Amino acid sequence: MKAATLIEFSAMEEQLKAAGLATFDQFMNLPATNVVRAVPGRSTIRVVVAGTAMYLKRYETGYLSPGKKLLRLLHWPGFDDEAAREWRKIHLLRQHGFHTATPVALGRHGFASFLLQQEIAGGVAADEYIQTLDLTARRQLLRQIGALARQLREAGFIHKDLYLKHIFVADGKLYLIDLQRVLGPRPHRERWYLKDASALAFSVRAHGKCSWTDVFRVYKAYAPGKTDKAWLRKLWPKIVRLLSRTPKYKRVWNT
Repeated sequence: MKAATLIEFSAMEEQLKAAGLATFDQFMNLPATNVVRAVPGRSTIRVVVAGTAMYLKRYETGYLSPGKKLLRLLHWPGFDDEAAREWRKIHLLRQHGFHTATPVALGRHGFASFLLQQEIAGGVAADEYIQTLDLTARRQLLRQIGALARQLREAGFIHKDLYLKHIFVADGKLYLIDLQRVLGPRPHRERWYLKDASALAFSVRAHGKCSWTDVFRVYKAYAPGKTDKAWLRKLWPKIVRLLSRTPKYKRVWNT
C-alpha cells in the first residue's frame, strides 16, 4: 500500500506555496545555509524561504530500527512521529503562555517526517549568551532560567532535555526549543522533575561555565523558599553522572 502524505501549515502557507514548496520532497530537499546538527537518519538545518530564516528538522526512514517501526505501526506510547509530537507540543506550550519558535509546517510520509519553524529573531542560546554577561546580568538571567523551569513544573510539563542550549534569549524573553520529548500537562513522578532539574544544573555548570554558587542560584529560583536538603541529596548524584557522561554519538556535524 502506498504511504500517505500529510502536510500541515500554521503560518506562511501562501508564501511557501508561492516559493514552490507544495510536496513533501520539496520541503525535505530544501538547501541548507548551514547544518546545525546531523546524525544518522536525522538532521536540523537552517534554510531561508521567501526571505525568512527558518530551521528544518528532518527525520528520514532509516532513522528508525525495524523494531521501532513496528512499535510505531502499533501506536505504542512514546513511539509516535517525533516531528508531529513536537508540532503538538509547540502549540500546547504556546497555549500555556510559554515562548517557542513559531511553527510553520509539518510533513509526514510513511516513516519520514519534517518540522519547519521560524528562526527566533535575535535569539542566542543561553549557554552562549550567559558567557557574555557581567556578574549582575548573569545572576539575573540565572534567576529567570530557574523561574522558567519552575513555571514548566507548575504547568505540568517536563522538557526531558532542559539544557541551556535549548533555552534561547531574545529581547529579554526566554524561548524553549527542541520540544519533541516534552511530557504533559499532567502530574509526573518525582524522577522526571529530578531529570529536568539535574539537566539544567549540569548545563549551567558545564555549558554555561558558571560556578556552583550560580547553579544554586538557579535552584533557589526553581524552588523558592526553604532549601529541601533531602531533594538536593537525590539531585546531586544525577548531576555528577551527567558531568561524567560520554556523548551518545561519536560524531555530530555542526556549523
